[in-house]
Amino acid sequence: MESVKSFKKAQNINLLLLILVANGVAHSLFVITFPLLGRNLGLTDIQTGFILTVSSLAMMISAPFWGVKSEIYGRKKIIFIGILVTGLFLILTASTIYIKQTFHITVASVFLIILCLRLCQAIGVGGIMPAAQAFIADLTSRDYRARGMGKMGAAFGVGTIVGGFIAMLIGKHSIAIGFSIVGFSLIILWWLGCNNLQESKEIGSSSLNTKFRLSYKNLLPMLFITFCGLLIYGTLQQVIGLRLQDEFGYSSGEALKRTGAVMMTSMTVMVITQGVLMKLLSWSPEKLLIGGCIIQVVALVISASADSYLWLFLGMAILGVGMGLLFPGNLALLSLSGDENTQGKIAGINGVSKGLGLALGPLMGAFLHQFSPLSPFMFTILLGGLMVAVSFWRVKNHKLILLKGNQSI
Repeated sequence: MESVKSFKKAQNINLLLLILVANGVAHSLFVITFPLLGRNLGLTDIQTGFILTVSSLAMMISAPFWGVKSEIYGRKKIIFIGILVTGLFLILTASTIYIKQTFHITVASVFLIILCLRLCQAIGVGGIMPAAQAFIADLTSRDYRARGMGKMGAAFGVGTIVGGFIAMLIGKHSIAIGFSIVGFSLIILWWLGCNNLQESKEIGSSSLNTKFRLSYKNLLPMLFITFCGLLIYGTLQQVIGLRLQDEFGYSSGEALKRTGAVMMTSMTVMVITQGVLMKLLSWSPEKLLIGGCIIQVVALVISASADSYLWLFLGMAILGVGMGLLFPGNLALLSLSGDENTQGKIAGINGVSKGLGLALGPLMGAFLHQFSPLSPFMFTILLGGLMVAVSFWRVKNHKLILLKGNQSI
C-alpha cells in the first residue's frame, strides 16, 4: 500500500515537472527572441525592455494573490490557468507579427498590442511557479526538500534549453511560426493535463489559515537573494544578444542564433548541476547557497572580461553551475522557514522577489547598455558580491539562533 502511494506521488511530481518544462519553453522562446524581434518590428530597445519589465511587474504583483488562492482552491487550478493563457498569448503574438508584416500597421499599434497581450499573460502565468513550489513542498519531506526544489528548477531549465534551441533554429525569419507551434502545444497540454494531475493536498484544508502573518525577518535574506539572482538573470538575458551585435559585430540573425546557444548551454549546465551534481555532492541547503553564490561571481567576472564569443560562452556556462547550486539551496531554506500550511503564501511572496528581479533586469540591461556593452556585466558582478555577503550572514546568523535556542533548553 505504501509503495503504491509512493508511486502515485512520484507520478504526480513527474507530471508537474513536464508542465514546468512546457512553461519554460514558452518563457525562454519569447524572452530570448523578443529583444531582436522588437528591433525587426521597429520597436526601440527601451520599448522592448519596457514591455518585459512591465509584464514582469504584473507577474510579481499577481504571485502573492495566486499563492493564497492555491491554499484555498488547490495548486492544480492555478497551474493550468497559467498554461492556458500562455498558449493563447503566443498564438495571438504570432498573429500580430503576421499582421504587421502583411498590412504594415504602425509601430505604435504593434507596441500597444504586444504590451496588452504580454500583460494579460503575465497576470495569468504569475501563479504557476508559486503553486508549483508549494506543490513540491507538499509532497517532499524536509530532508528531500532541496532535491525536490532542484528538480523543479531543472524542469524549468530543460524548458529554457528547448526554447533556446528553437530560437537558435528559427532565427529571425520564422519567429511567428515558432510562437504558433509552442502556443498550440500548450493548449493541447492544458487539455490533456487537466484530467491527470492530482492535487497535492486536500482543497480548502488551509482556508482558515489565510490571515496568518509570515515571519519576514527569517524570510528576508532568502527573498533578497532571489531578487538579486533573478535581476542578474534578467539583465544578462536582455543584453547578451545586444552585446554580440554591438561589440562583437554579429548580424541580427547570427546574434540571435548565438544568444540562443549561450542561454541554452547555460541552462544545460544548470540542469545537469541540479539533476546530477547536487545528488553527488549531497550538500546541505546552506552549503549549496554559499558555494553557488561564489561560483556565480567567478562566472560573472569571466563573462565581463570576455574579449571573444568563446570566453563569453565559457563564463555563461560556469554561471549555470553557480545558479544550479544556489537557487535550490535558497528555495529549500525559504520553504523550511514555514510550516506545511504556509507554503503557498511563502512561494507567493518569493514570486514577488522573482518578479521584481525579472522586471528590473531587462530595463537595467537596456539602460546600462546605452553607456557601454560592459556596463550591465559590471552591475551583475556587484550584485553577485552582495549575494555572497548575504548568504554568509544568513548562515552565520542562523547558527547563532540555533545555539541560543539550545542553550535556553
